[in-house]
Amino acid sequence: MTLYQVQPCVVCGGETIRGLTELEYEFGRVHIVVHDVPVATCQRCGEQFIPGEFGVWLGSEVARLAAQIASTLESDELLEATRVETNVSRRWLEASGTQLAWATT
Repeated sequence: MTLYQVQPCVVCGGETIRGLTELEYEFGRVHIVVHDVPVATCQRCGEQFIPGEFGVWLGSEVARLAAQIASTLESDELLEATRVETNVSRRWLEASGTQLAWATT
């Protein structure tokens, strides 16, 4: 799959630019923050777009990670304090079959 910049913004029609954002997920008591998520951001309204296929893949991978963490930690006290931070790396993009192509669609 290829990630394309959304052009123009589907909310307001403004111009979008490529960038990176941070996403936060909570699965029970496991909190995961993912940095460097590729997005297209509207310069007019600020709306951010993550292409659907990549967003679904990323959500699935984070859910799998959260399940592994929860099954590894047995103590409720430890789970309450579990916070994981990670970045979208080239390896993650390759694993998802994703290529970044910041061209307009």
